Amino acid sequence: MTHQAPFVMHVADVFHLADGRTVFVGEVLSSPPRIQGMRCQLVIDGEVRDHINLEGEMRFSPNQTTHRAISANKPIPVSSEEIRKSRSTLRSDPPTQEVFVETADLAGLA
Repeated sequence: MTHQAPFVMHVADVFHLADGRTVFVGEVLSSPPRIQGMRCQLVIDGEVRDHINLEGEMRFSPNQTTHRAISANKPIPVSSEEIRKSRSTLRSDPPTQEVFVETADLAGLA
């Protein structure tokens, strides 16, 4: 079984687009090779505020900034002011544990 590097991004700002998407801008601290289609948690001051699906990265021109922009597929109720005043992070959801149950274990449930 292979493990991907977790996605962690320090969020510096947030933008809300007219089409309903939310864009987070900040410094990516660690990332798997592909960010698109990832389920993440928005953590503000240590509290998980929302679970979101990332659509993918919005590219800036090279050498303009070290910040990166990642879009989410829904409106997220958080303001720029709140993001700038707090410690905000996007991080990939922890992997789920797969549970296997033997058929014989289910016999008593019928």
